Amino acid sequence: DAIRTGDAVVLSTAIAQSRGHVLQRPIADVVTLKRMLGDWYAQLHTEDYRRAIDAGDAPAAFTELARAQLLCALREGTWGVHAINSWLDERHGGTSQPGRPVIVRSNDPLKRLWNGDIGLTMRLAGQLRIIFPPLPGESVWRDHAPAELSSTEAAWALTIHQSQGSEYGRVALLL
Repeated sequence: DAIRTGDAVVLSTAIAQSRGHVLQRPIADVVTLKRMLGDWYAQLHTEDYRRAIDAGDAPAAFTELARAQLLCALREGTWGVHAINSWLDERHGGTSQPGRPVIVRSNDPLKRLWNGDIGLTMRLAGQLRIIFPPLPGESVWRDHAPAELSSTEAAWALTIHQSQGSEYGRVALLL
Protein backbone atom coordinates (compact mmCIF):
# COMPACT_ATOMS: atom_id res chain seq x y z
CA ASP A 1 0.00 0.00 0.00
CA ALA A 2 2.84 2.38 0.84
CA ILE A 3 4.42 1.84 -2.57
CA ARG A 4 1.10 2.24 -4.39
CA THR A 5 0.33 5.50 -2.56
CA GLY A 6 3.90 6.81 -2.73
CA ASP A 7 4.31 7.04 1.05
CA ALA A 8 8.09 6.73 1.55
CA VAL A 9 7.88 7.15 5.33
CA VAL A 10 5.44 4.25 5.77
CA LEU A 11 7.51 2.13 3.37
CA SER A 12 10.73 2.81 5.30
CA THR A 13 8.99 1.96 8.57
CA ALA A 14 7.64 -1.31 7.14
CA ILE A 15 11.09 -2.28 5.85
CA ALA A 16 12.66 -1.50 9.23
CA GLN A 17 10.00 -3.56 11.04
CA SER A 18 10.46 -6.58 8.73
CA ARG A 19 13.38 -7.83 10.86
CA GLY A 20 15.55 -8.41 7.81
CA HIS A 21 12.90 -10.17 5.72
CA VAL A 22 12.73 -7.14 3.43
CA LEU A 23 15.89 -5.39 2.32
CA GLN A 24 16.17 -2.14 0.43
CA ARG A 25 19.10 -1.60 -1.91
CA PRO A 26 19.13 1.78 -3.62
CA ILE A 27 20.38 1.74 -7.21
CA ALA A 28 21.63 5.11 -8.38
CA ASP A 29 22.55 4.41 -12.01
CA VAL A 30 22.45 1.90 -14.87
CA VAL A 31 25.98 0.64 -14.15
CA THR A 32 24.95 -0.32 -10.62
CA LEU A 33 21.69 -1.81 -11.94
CA LYS A 34 23.58 -4.04 -14.40
CA ARG A 35 26.01 -5.16 -11.70
CA MET A 36 23.12 -6.07 -9.41
CA LEU A 37 21.31 -7.85 -12.27
CA GLY A 38 24.48 -9.84 -12.91
CA ASP A 39 24.50 -10.86 -9.24
CA TRP A 40 20.79 -11.77 -9.46
CA TYR A 41 21.39 -13.83 -12.62
CA ALA A 42 24.17 -15.75 -10.85
CA GLN A 43 21.81 -16.51 -7.96
CA LEU A 44 19.14 -17.77 -10.38
CA HIS A 45 21.52 -19.74 -12.55
CA THR A 46 22.64 -22.12 -9.82
CA GLU A 47 24.47 -25.38 -10.34
CA ASP A 48 21.22 -27.27 -9.60
CA TYR A 49 19.38 -25.20 -12.24
CA ARG A 50 22.07 -25.78 -14.87
CA ARG A 51 22.21 -29.49 -14.05
CA ALA A 52 18.41 -29.84 -14.41
CA ILE A 53 18.43 -27.90 -17.71
CA ASP A 54 21.35 -29.94 -19.09
CA ALA A 55 19.65 -33.21 -18.07
CA GLY A 56 16.32 -32.19 -19.58
CA ASP A 57 14.73 -32.60 -16.15
CA ALA A 58 11.81 -30.17 -16.48
CA PRO A 59 10.28 -30.76 -13.02
CA ALA A 60 13.60 -30.07 -11.29
CA ALA A 61 14.32 -27.05 -13.51
CA PHE A 62 10.91 -25.51 -12.76
CA THR A 63 11.42 -26.14 -9.03
CA GLU A 64 14.73 -24.26 -9.20
CA LEU A 65 13.20 -21.47 -11.30
CA ALA A 66 10.46 -20.92 -8.68
CA ARG A 67 13.01 -20.34 -5.92
CA ALA A 68 13.40 -16.66 -6.91
CA GLN A 69 11.74 -14.14 -9.21
CA LEU A 70 12.62 -10.63 -10.28
CA LEU A 71 9.60 -8.32 -10.49
CA CYS A 72 9.34 -4.89 -12.07
CA ALA A 73 6.75 -2.19 -11.55
CA LEU A 74 7.12 -1.04 -15.18
CA ARG A 75 7.11 -2.67 -18.62
CA GLU A 76 9.05 0.07 -20.46
CA GLY A 77 12.12 2.17 -19.72
CA THR A 78 15.50 1.41 -18.15
CA TRP A 79 13.89 -0.17 -15.06
CA GLY A 80 11.14 -1.98 -16.99
CA VAL A 81 10.64 -5.64 -17.82
CA HIS A 82 11.57 -5.29 -21.50
CA ALA A 83 14.97 -3.68 -20.83
CA ILE A 84 15.77 -5.99 -17.91
CA ASN A 85 14.83 -9.14 -19.88
CA SER A 86 16.83 -7.96 -22.88
CA TRP A 87 19.91 -7.42 -20.74
CA LEU A 88 19.49 -10.79 -18.99
CA ASP A 89 18.96 -12.55 -22.34
CA GLU A 90 22.26 -11.05 -23.48
CA ARG A 91 23.93 -12.17 -20.23
CA HIS A 92 22.52 -15.66 -20.79
CA GLY A 93 24.02 -15.87 -24.28
CA GLY A 94 20.98 -15.11 -26.40
CA THR A 95 17.36 -16.05 -26.84
CA SER A 96 17.96 -19.59 -28.08
CA GLN A 97 19.99 -20.88 -25.16
CA PRO A 98 18.69 -23.66 -22.90
CA GLY A 99 17.60 -22.36 -19.51
CA ARG A 100 15.84 -19.23 -20.80
CA PRO A 101 12.43 -18.80 -19.16
CA VAL A 102 9.61 -17.47 -21.34
CA ILE A 103 6.09 -16.19 -20.77
CA VAL A 104 3.22 -16.70 -23.21
CA ARG A 105 1.68 -13.34 -24.18
CA SER A 106 -1.57 -14.46 -25.85
CA ASN A 107 -3.92 -17.42 -25.67
CA ASP A 108 -3.42 -20.27 -28.13
CA PRO A 109 -6.19 -22.82 -27.48
CA LEU A 110 -4.93 -25.21 -30.18
CA LYS A 111 -1.60 -25.54 -28.35
CA ARG A 112 -3.35 -25.36 -24.97
CA LEU A 113 -1.24 -22.36 -23.95
CA TRP A 114 -2.61 -19.33 -22.17
CA ASN A 115 -1.50 -15.77 -21.58
CA GLY A 116 0.81 -15.85 -18.55
CA ASP A 117 1.95 -19.48 -18.88
CA ILE A 118 5.65 -19.84 -18.06
CA GLY A 119 7.87 -22.17 -20.08
CA LEU A 120 11.54 -23.10 -20.06
CA THR A 121 13.83 -23.45 -23.06
CA MET A 122 15.49 -26.87 -22.97
CA ARG A 123 17.00 -29.45 -25.30
CA LEU A 124 15.03 -32.65 -25.78
CA ALA A 125 16.51 -35.35 -28.02
CA GLY A 126 18.97 -32.74 -29.33
CA GLN A 127 16.23 -30.30 -30.33
CA LEU A 128 15.55 -26.92 -28.73
CA ARG A 129 12.07 -26.98 -27.16
CA ILE A 130 10.06 -24.82 -24.81
CA ILE A 131 8.67 -26.96 -22.01
CA PHE A 132 5.48 -26.13 -20.11
CA PRO A 133 4.19 -27.82 -16.95
CA PRO A 134 1.16 -30.08 -17.12
CA LEU A 135 -2.24 -28.45 -17.06
CA PRO A 136 -4.27 -28.85 -13.85
CA GLY A 137 -5.47 -32.43 -13.49
CA GLU A 138 -2.96 -33.72 -16.06
CA SER A 139 0.49 -35.26 -15.74
CA VAL A 140 1.98 -34.76 -19.22
CA TRP A 141 4.55 -32.00 -19.70
CA ARG A 142 3.98 -30.06 -22.92
CA ASP A 143 6.71 -28.97 -25.31
CA HIS A 144 6.86 -26.91 -28.49
CA ALA A 145 9.58 -25.80 -30.88
CA PRO A 146 10.34 -22.10 -30.33
CA ALA A 147 9.30 -21.33 -33.92
CA GLU A 148 5.81 -22.72 -33.18
CA LEU A 149 5.21 -20.07 -30.55
CA SER A 150 4.48 -16.65 -31.97
CA SER A 151 3.83 -14.75 -28.77
CA THR A 152 6.42 -15.42 -26.09
CA GLU A 153 8.81 -13.09 -24.30
CA ALA A 154 11.67 -13.63 -21.90
CA ALA A 155 10.56 -14.15 -18.30
CA TRP A 156 13.74 -13.48 -16.34
CA ALA A 157 11.77 -10.57 -14.92
CA LEU A 158 8.00 -10.20 -14.78
CA THR A 159 5.76 -7.29 -14.05
CA ILE A 160 4.03 -7.37 -10.70
CA HIS A 161 0.77 -7.87 -12.62
CA GLN A 162 2.13 -10.90 -14.53
CA SER A 163 3.19 -12.58 -11.29
CA GLN A 164 -0.22 -12.44 -9.62
CA GLY A 165 -1.17 -15.83 -8.27
CA SER A 166 2.41 -17.12 -8.37
CA GLU A 167 4.47 -18.21 -5.41
CA TYR A 168 8.23 -17.80 -5.22
CA GLY A 169 10.73 -18.55 -2.51
CA ARG A 170 12.29 -15.11 -2.84
CA VAL A 171 11.37 -11.97 -4.74
CA ALA A 172 13.36 -8.92 -5.80
CA LEU A 173 11.26 -5.92 -6.76
CA LEU A 174 12.63 -3.12 -8.94
CA LEU A 175 10.87 0.17 -8.24
